[in-house]
Amino acid sequence: MKPTLKDMTKEQKMECVMKILKGEDTISGLAGLTTPQLEAIYAMGYNYYASRKYIDAIKIFSWLTLMKPMEAKYLLGLGAALQSLKRYAEAFRAFMFSAVADAENPAPYLYAAECCASLGQKEQALKILALSKENAVETKDNDHVCQRIDALISSLRTGKGA
Repeated sequence: MKPTLKDMTKEQKMECVMKILKGEDTISGLAGLTTPQLEAIYAMGYNYYASRKYIDAIKIFSWLTLMKPMEAKYLLGLGAALQSLKRYAEAFRAFMFSAVADAENPAPYLYAAECCASLGQKEQALKILALSKENAVETKDNDHVCQRIDALISSLRTGKGA
């Protein structure tokens, strides 16, 4: 059994912090949280989001991103809840972190570009969409997202975007 923070020496605590900073561990790993436990919490966040309880969803997804900062779907959930509340600048950041965590998935780029368009940042949106097309791995799952990306590019170029 891992010692709790209360039982750790200062040196052990620093070692834990260094492991997190180096990407060798996460807070959830140090806390002993299992993947099934995190997935159950994710399901709660998803259910809040699906029920349009966006503030509650933000709380859950924020906590999850603290536990596992580079888990793309936690960042996507956070971004989606923020975007639903029209908190576009915050949502943009969450989506771009998700894109870093899973660069081959075009969805976070699309959502980040939608946020830019909603903020009136048409050129930034177009740059992000171009990047998404460069990085997207062609899979059947990505086809629908890529079609939406093409539609948003067309819309932004003709001046009808978000």
